Amino acid sequence: PDVDEFPPPAVLVPSSPAPNTPFWLTAGICTSTGVLPRLLAEAAAAFPSNPRWHELTQAAARMAGVSGHPVPPGNRSAELLDNVMDCAIVHTCSGLEDTPAELVDAWGHPGGDLFDTGDELETLSRVWPLEYFKSKGPAAFRQFASLYYGYYFQVVLQRMRAMVKYQSSGGEQPPAMIIQVMSDGNISPQLAMLGLDQAAARRPPYLSTLLFELLSKDGAFAVRTLYNGAVQKPCANQTGQLCPWAQFEALLAQFVPPRKECPEFWNAWSGTRLRQGRRQDQPALESVLL
Repeated sequence: PDVDEFPPPAVLVPSSPAPNTPFWLTAGICTSTGVLPRLLAEAAAAFPSNPRWHELTQAAARMAGVSGHPVPPGNRSAELLDNVMDCAIVHTCSGLEDTPAELVDAWGHPGGDLFDTGDELETLSRVWPLEYFKSKGPAAFRQFASLYYGYYFQVVLQRMRAMVKYQSSGGEQPPAMIIQVMSDGNISPQLAMLGLDQAAARRPPYLSTLLFELLSKDGAFAVRTLYNGAVQKPCANQTGQLCPWAQFEALLAQFVPPRKECPEFWNAWSGTRLRQGRRQDQPALESVLL
């Protein structure tokens, strides 16, 4: 890889949606209609009613104490947990010896009771809006999820559809694999939308991988989903490792917002140009690395 193949505008996430950039790595861009801000405010107002709200604020107070920070107000408890745990991971993994003893385990790695509790509760706050609207029914869940991060599934689908088309009717071959680097804040919503609630309940560990693998045999296509090496079963009534392509496609497509609900995505996405004889966003296999 070199800068000519991957120029900065093509790999740096912009502050606002723009064609030929990975703008879709930012969650919550569908704000112009006013619906998403209203839904986020509704979920935030309901969060203190969560049975674990008190645990969250108490964990933040303990984390503030061991890290030398003031105790945050309740609505910023998760933010403090997130920031302190991120620092603990970076400092510990970099060999720095200034991480509070309460945030490392017996082997000197990020961990311990307080770290693990904070990790679980911070992740709870991250996926809370998705859980909240899921409790209100499928329609409410789809509406919120689509506006919050469902548009990323359009990126995934277009990439995989390109390979299905190539395998079925020929033409220009799209890339066989793409590695999409993103953060835990991108992976967790995907896990929640895919119905992988157990996986979504914990912060994706460092170097986590969410993999969508498109397979074909005798003209039929199927998808295998893996999260950190373990096969997942996101499709309804899925018993084996594979989900039929049509079913997987429909699962993701239900979360893609229409243009009128998220013009921010579609205006920039539709403007993405061909580059070097192919689209930069058409692989057969989607590998998401944290």
